[in-house]
Amino acid sequence: MTDQKLAILQTNDPEWLAVITPYNRQFVEFFKINIEPRFRQPVYNENGKFVHWRVHRVCLEDIIKLIEDFFPGQEIESDLVEDEGSWIEEMFRVIPDGKVDLVYRALAQALHPDLGGDEELMKKLNTAYQARKAGG
Repeated sequence: MTDQKLAILQTNDPEWLAVITPYNRQFVEFFKINIEPRFRQPVYNENGKFVHWRVHRVCLEDIIKLIEDFFPGQEIESDLVEDEGSWIEEMFRVIPDGKVDLVYRALAQALHPDLGGDEELMKKLNTAYQARKAGG
């Protein structure tokens, strides 16, 4: 058992999370195997001492699973706020270019308020779609 907390916290950059765990050599090895280098960065304090990992938000589910596997039964502290529409933005990041319009039209039919959908989710869909089309 350890006295260091387990935490997944927001950072100043909404795309990145701070992942805090007690040191466990096997955890670090599995962490590096399961989280691609482009999605993880070590964070050091002003004295050059390792503080925590900075992990891209797309890896959140993987990080939670790793922590639960290596530190079973321990609570993970978090200040993350569930955003009901964040899956929409994430989806548009990974859809192949040739499928963006097709996926947008299908989701618009399901989410449009005039067809029984949710107005806020439709707004998020439109925003994410326009950002993707603009190259963002």
